[in-house]
Amino acid sequence: MANKATQTSKAAPAAARKSGKIYCYIGPNIRGYLHSGQVFRGERDAVLQGLAGVAEQYPLVKTLLVSGENLPVARLKVKEPGNAYYANFQKLSRALLEEAQNKADKEATMNA
Repeated sequence: MANKATQTSKAAPAAARKSGKIYCYIGPNIRGYLHSGQVFRGERDAVLQGLAGVAEQYPLVKTLLVSGENLPVARLKVKEPGNAYYANFQKLSRALLEEAQNKADKEATMNA
């Protein structure tokens, strides 16, 4: 039975999916695209190709996609101030929050 959080990029070629490498997204949830802790199988380029739309809209996603080998350390660093993982997580969180607030303000203005 496959873990729901484990996802193989449909855009990834079959050879890449068989590589056995995993990558984990350690950033904030992006509704409709990614959730924190989401796991992908395949080569990094293939995974990023599958995430092209969200990575283009939110470039910091690329920096928060870590290999399985680096996951234990990165998972802790993302919570500790003073490193790139933490800074990128915070920047992306703020951008998502601002986007949600702007959307809510726009809807409130239209309904008023």
